[in-house]
Amino acid sequence: ARVRFRVRVKVRVSVRVRVRVRMRAAMPRRAALVGLLLQLPVLQLDFSEALGLTFDLRRGRRGGVLRSPRLGMSSMPGMDPDDVRDPDEDIDGNPGKGGLGRFFRSGRVVDFRSDTVTKPTFAMRRAMFRAEVGDDVWGDDPTVIKLEKQTAELFGKEAAVFTPSGTMANLMAVLAWCERGDEFICGDKSHMFLYEQSSNPQASFAQFGGCSPRTVPNDADGTMPLSGVRAAIRAHDPMNHFPVTKLICVENTHNMCGGRVLPISYLRELRQLADAAEPKPLIHMDGARVMNAAAALNADIKAIVAPVDSVSLCLSKGLGAPAGSLLVGPKAFVDKARRIRKALGGGMRQAGVLAAPGIIALTRGAKRLHEDHELAQMLAEGAADIAGMTADPPPSNIVMLHLLPSSGPNAPDAFDVAAKLKENNILVAALSPVTIRAVTHGDVNVNDAMALLNGLRSILGGSVSPPTPYPAAVDPVAAPAKEPATVTAPAKAPPAKEPAAATAAAAATATARAATAGPRTTPAPLERIRRSSDERSQSLVRAGERRGARRAQTARRRRSAGRKTV
Repeated sequence: ARVRFRVRVKVRVSVRVRVRVRMRAAMPRRAALVGLLLQLPVLQLDFSEALGLTFDLRRGRRGGVLRSPRLGMSSMPGMDPDDVRDPDEDIDGNPGKGGLGRFFRSGRVVDFRSDTVTKPTFAMRRAMFRAEVGDDVWGDDPTVIKLEKQTAELFGKEAAVFTPSGTMANLMAVLAWCERGDEFICGDKSHMFLYEQSSNPQASFAQFGGCSPRTVPNDADGTMPLSGVRAAIRAHDPMNHFPVTKLICVENTHNMCGGRVLPISYLRELRQLADAAEPKPLIHMDGARVMNAAAALNADIKAIVAPVDSVSLCLSKGLGAPAGSLLVGPKAFVDKARRIRKALGGGMRQAGVLAAPGIIALTRGAKRLHEDHELAQMLAEGAADIAGMTADPPPSNIVMLHLLPSSGPNAPDAFDVAAKLKENNILVAALSPVTIRAVTHGDVNVNDAMALLNGLRSILGGSVSPPTPYPAAVDPVAAPAKEPATVTAPAKAPPAKEPAAATAAAAATATARAATAGPRTTPAPLERIRRSSDERSQSLVRAGERRGARRAQTARRRRSAGRKTV
């Protein structure tokens, strides 16, 4: 007799991995990649509870979620988790000079010089890596086409063109609207006049297009007086002595006026003035931070740009993209500007790798600009309480700090203060001997603002004791300078001062504030930021507990099923 035996063996294997890292996580994405290769259902790396860092990777998802509510890195409700600011990782997730060490190593630099220093987010870098590209000079880069179409629809204009920089976008606008020998009107504190070489008659607009600027003094709110604009428009000259006024340029928000937002009513009045003049000049808006204006006014961007003929938008400031700007306007104007872009050397080929993060910046970056405004308000309120300093209330994300007159030739000026802060890895922009500019953006948080206030108190001789929102998790590398405040600069001539009237007004303001000041309270924006972060932290803890309970229940069920099978 022949006997055959058939054996069927069924084996179930359950693998559970939990890795605890004490302080430094060198390569979270590499660990996540191992998890994908092993096809683990869930891989979680728990970092120090004091810092509240977690890195979760779920099966079927690409990438991970890096959360740190106490360090201001967690994504806001309704935001994609990949909008977390990238701590200097490369495309493979390997930390470069910064890596996650950005929050653990000593010497981290806190940069308030401008919102142009923002780093691209995880989602932006992934979009750059996966961008569908073509040749933009031939007009067949699908990602650039999508960005231009999306921007034109958002602004309510006919067309848009992608440019490498905001300076080129403004230059293209002037050259497209004006002919050689024409004139355009702009504010004497405008970015186009001060920082785009137009104040030099041999450079920029004059050099490339033969156009000359005519300035009108800016008011403190960033506007140009309508009477001054009306007087600057040159009437028809039958003797042909004067240039023709073809264009009026405004800036919104206004950089050198402390991020002031132009009222929509003012823009409409300017439109009426231009239409009533002879000849009828067009209006161009330098809207590098126009999305900040929309966030500050809580208004539709279409209503803000409706009174103007063309507008430029910068993607690499508060919106957070690595590079790029857009020029928006009528189709015939954009077609002419595209030819000018080619002549200026701005025709890029596979530009979709830059347009891809621009799309994310336009759709997601604009949703978080109000956070920058709240942080700027908190920073200004804290700086106003420092002896020897006053701050303008910021309407957007730019804070202007003014030093009050001090006694003695060795008193620090703004350049000394900026240099002293730089020694402690805090960067600000000194605009004059008495003015410092600090700009909030997505790469700085509450603790960074506290570090800046600590540094200012240390240098100016105040006590370093501001309220900190998270006592157990203050970034150690963002701590104030250990050596307070004796500035030992060599003897030198007294620094230049602002006009006497402005100095007297600032001193009177500081005196009135000191006379009426009551007990110090936590600024309202700081309280909102703290409460929101605490709620997110608690929700993460609850979610972790629920996840742990589910996994324990699943493990028990599988062990029971395995015993029955065997």
